[in-house]
Amino acid sequence: MKIELLEDGPTVNVNLALRDYPRNPPQRWSRVAANAVTLTLQLLGASQISIDGWGTDNVADCIIEDNGNDERQVIITGSEFRTQMKCLGIRVARIEGYQRK
Repeated sequence: MKIELLEDGPTVNVNLALRDYPRNPPQRWSRVAANAVTLTLQLLGASQISIDGWGTDNVADCIIEDNGNDERQVIITGSEFRTQMKCLGIRVARIEGYQRK
């Protein structure tokens, strides 16, 4: 997992390596012999971020909640950390296949 804080917006990019590979991936992924997927969530109008703990075991669950009042909350929880972020909107900025060795 990678978290990138951008002053434009303000925006937070969250890159996640997905646990499962799709059953029917795009054909272009076969050119790079992809067997894994990363997803970039872009949190727009970010207003709060907290990170509690950190480590090398970054397997996590990601939950997106609608808090009402046009606010979304993203909670990413792993065995060694917990990240909580609030924003006005979320978009999938990128989905990319790659070869995990």
